[in-house]
Amino acid sequence: MEKFKFYLKNVANIPDKYIPFYIHWIKAAYNFHKVNMNTELSQNQTKEFLQKFSVNYLEWQIRLAQPALRGSFVTHLLENW
Repeated sequence: MEKFKFYLKNVANIPDKYIPFYIHWIKAAYNFHKVNMNTELSQNQTKEFLQKFSVNYLEWQIRLAQPALRGSFVTHLLENW
């Protein structure tokens, strides 16, 4: 996970204060679907996760989760897991 944090900060230029949230949302999506983190989630799985979680979270939190679950971040995590 340290490599992924480094990637988020230094390659993707995600501010430090947002990195724990990015990691939280990615882990939550994988736990929700009960799949290993070495498997890429489909767009439908991501959409389903965001829809289900939008009931329990504020709109700004869901807006923050959306970019965290986009392909480039998750792909990097998969490649370095």
